[in-house]
Amino acid sequence: MNSLNKEGEVSGLVLSVIEYKDRDGIVKLAKEDEIVSVFARGIQIPSSKNARLCQPYSKVTLEYDPKYSRDMLYLIKGTLDYSSAHVQDDLEIQTLCQIISQLIEYRGINPAIYRHLEKMWLKFDGSDRNGGFLQAAYLLAELCRKEGIEPYVKSCVECGRTDQIEALDFSAGGLVCKEHRPAQVKPWPKKRMQQLVALIRSKGAHEDYLEDNFNWDAPWILLMLDWISWHLDLQLPSIEFFRTVSHMK
Repeated sequence: MNSLNKEGEVSGLVLSVIEYKDRDGIVKLAKEDEIVSVFARGIQIPSSKNARLCQPYSKVTLEYDPKYSRDMLYLIKGTLDYSSAHVQDDLEIQTLCQIISQLIEYRGINPAIYRHLEKMWLKFDGSDRNGGFLQAAYLLAELCRKEGIEPYVKSCVECGRTDQIEALDFSAGGLVCKEHRPAQVKPWPKKRMQQLVALIRSKGAHEDYLEDNFNWDAPWILLMLDWISWHLDLQLPSIEFFRTVSHMK
């Protein structure tokens, strides 16, 4: 689906909204291939009819005034396609969704990331944690691919051997064998290794197989967030908060 429907109309996923002055707001809206800013006048007013269009984790179709839309789209009105409001009922899930929205705003989007973002929201909104975490893992793997930091999983990144693979080495950029595993890198269980290889090689496909055969949870997402943070030199305090909240579960 093309997020741009016609002149003066745009569809997309609401990533975030920030207050602007006393009455207004600025919405970050994800289209399939770009992030746009939307100026939403008066949404802080309790009686605002447009406030419901500016809630994170929602899919909306907005009408804007092309005459006043330069650096930002000037919101007139719109329709709410759906709202994944239940995402905000769970602090762990809400924090993860915020982190992913931040990463998308910082690093950009493509159709695959857009697809997994929407699926993730819907899975979590329906209380499907395993499915939601899988979509988050898919999304983060696609972000790695987009940024050129995808873990190398075909063989040992140091020597090319395919047997005795023991762990993921951040500094080497992928899997390493027993001989090339640094002492400070702990060996991985075989099942965990298979899970990483399946995720990276799937390139967003084979969802039923990955969901049925592996457990997807916060530790997996933290691994991928740590990988992205290390390779892109990102410092997101929200990741440490997510780690803390996840350990409380």
